[in-house]
Amino acid sequence: MVVTEERFLFALGAGGNPRKVQWCDRENNTTWTPAATNEAGDLELNTSGQIMKGVKVRGQTLILTSTDAHAANYIGPPYVYGIERVGTSCGLAANEAVAVVDAGAFWMGPHAFYSYTGSLVQEVPSDVADHVFNDMNRAQISKAFAVTNSNYGEIFWFYPSAEATENDRYCVYNYIENTWYIGSLPRTAGVDRGAFRSPIWADASNYKIYEHDIGFDYGTLSPFVESGPIVIGSGDTVVSVTEL
Repeated sequence: MVVTEERFLFALGAGGNPRKVQWCDRENNTTWTPAATNEAGDLELNTSGQIMKGVKVRGQTLILTSTDAHAANYIGPPYVYGIERVGTSCGLAANEAVAVVDAGAFWMGPHAFYSYTGSLVQEVPSDVADHVFNDMNRAQISKAFAVTNSNYGEIFWFYPSAEATENDRYCVYNYIENTWYIGSLPRTAGVDRGAFRSPIWADASNYKIYEHDIGFDYGTLSPFVESGPIVIGSGDTVVSVTEL
């Protein structure tokens, strides 16, 4: 389910139909049958996939399926909503593997990362895509999830590596700096700061909930940083490093 910008409640996969979107009358979740006196209605997506998730982005409701992406726009009575396909071959890998920030919606597909900023879906170039998608337990990919860290402009994706049955790896896209990084950490759910002072992430494997980005308690882990190749300008022989 998802609540739209116009305050309608969308039921995704309504009536057991994996491609059906049904909405109730505006701000009235007891009226689902269309009539001349209300704005309830339904539409079936023109897709071969099944609906995975709905999110609000830039005044629209983005509906992601296992194969493509659709945008629902409010057009008023008598049709109420119009839905158009905005991307193909860009399905969502897991129900919770999508995050929405000011820059748009970003999600993990079966073999690449994608974004939607209000017009068309685009693949997000990633320096770590091979590392992620070539070492992933696809039988357990439904456990992957995305969580934002607005303190640093980051989107984390946690997923199970090839030898794991639970999430044990992550990759991060910094949408402010347009950079990627990777790491190993078991997390199965999370929420950004907002109601809490810091991000709250959980690990179901040990039944613990962690407050992140606070203090210097790393448990048994040792902090480290490893970069990729640092490229200097063409023809240059000197690079000036200001801080390390």
